Amino acid sequence: MKKVIICQNCQSENKLTAYSCTNCHKSLAGIEPTSIIDPVIKNDTSSWLEETQEEEQKSTTTTSTKEIFTPKLEIILNSGIKFEIDSGILLGRSSASIKFLEEVRNKLYISRKHAWLGLINDKYYLIDLASKHGTFLNNKRIEPNKHEQIITNRLAEVCLGESYSFQIQCSTEEV
Repeated sequence: MKKVIICQNCQSENKLTAYSCTNCHKSLAGIEPTSIIDPVIKNDTSSWLEETQEEEQKSTTTTSTKEIFTPKLEIILNSGIKFEIDSGILLGRSSASIKFLEEVRNKLYISRKHAWLGLINDKYYLIDLASKHGTFLNNKRIEPNKHEQIITNRLAEVCLGESYSFQIQCSTEEV
């Protein structure tokens, strides 16, 4: 069994760290995680296995010269710790990321749910979640609830409040 968040809009499965649905991009705030049976351990694995094999066969028979790139985002904390995020991360004193939480837990000028940094339509965005002391991207204050796109292949500075900052690097890699 695995835990996921099921989107109430489109019923798609999302990682526990997702802020918005990876399918329809609706907010997942307030939705409780659900335990589901992983398809690999279902009683009827034969139909699942057949579907998987068919998909693999289609993908190998279809040849395409088009290169596919997927974005990735790395966070570089002041302590020197670096980590990548997949779909998104809540930035604040109630962050699910232990690495991030250790750095900000005693900083009262950072809201519990200060900002969100994540992937929407294959692009990374920073969103201030109406925090009291604001969120800054490269020394520019972000308007609350506005999506501020992270520019690919550039190092950027994010500041929560006016004094806790860290760096982010958005890049693309070939799939």
